Amino acid sequence: MHAINTGTRNTREAEDLENEVTILMMIRHGIEQVRGGHFSYPDRQLVEHHLRLKGAWERVVLSELDKQPCDTNESWDQAMRTLLEHATRFYDAGSPKDQQQVLFADIYRLTRYRYWRDEFAPALNPAFWGGKGILPVLLSFQLGRTVGSRLDGPFNVLAAALCRGKNGHHPLRRLFLKVWQTYEPQRTATQAITLEKFLTYLDEETEYDRQYDEFISVLFPETRHLLR
Repeated sequence: MHAINTGTRNTREAEDLENEVTILMMIRHGIEQVRGGHFSYPDRQLVEHHLRLKGAWERVVLSELDKQPCDTNESWDQAMRTLLEHATRFYDAGSPKDQQQVLFADIYRLTRYRYWRDEFAPALNPAFWGGKGILPVLLSFQLGRTVGSRLDGPFNVLAAALCRGKNGHHPLRRLFLKVWQTYEPQRTATQAITLEKFLTYLDEETEYDRQYDEFISVLFPETRHLLR
């Protein structure tokens, strides 16, 4: 019915173009109605898996959510509590991929409230809410137990989180340490000594990533005084 001349003889470039056209058609017509490129599987879960690999899952799912009615009968505060409850269950269950859209929808639903601000947008990124993201780390500190990992206790979650980064740059250390200071989970005497060393990171002259501060200070209001 319709053909596109890619203008290239490079197979890789042609595949990338086909993938992008498929993604755009999924956004327009819905993920159930379109297959193509690297997304030519009958099973939706396999399609979603490859969309994640290509970094396009959020674009497609957002387009679906935009077309669906959104229940905002809960108060803003209750919607935040519901998000935390659903997120905790999601991580405790091992962050199953078939439930990712449910958690993502909980976060997206907040965008329909009049309290939503553009500064909260980074919370829609899987780097924040994904199984290996920021949120399960923060929940570990708040709840005083490991959430979403097999590490032994919140302190070990903190130690692992402080190592996130590359090339000697750890842009999220400030965030993790500030939230830890807010909730102060239980630790051993030995861990307390190590914690003193960790806290010296806050004195380093480095540029920290603060894009999540606004949303976290609302989702976890106890952190507001330290993050702001």
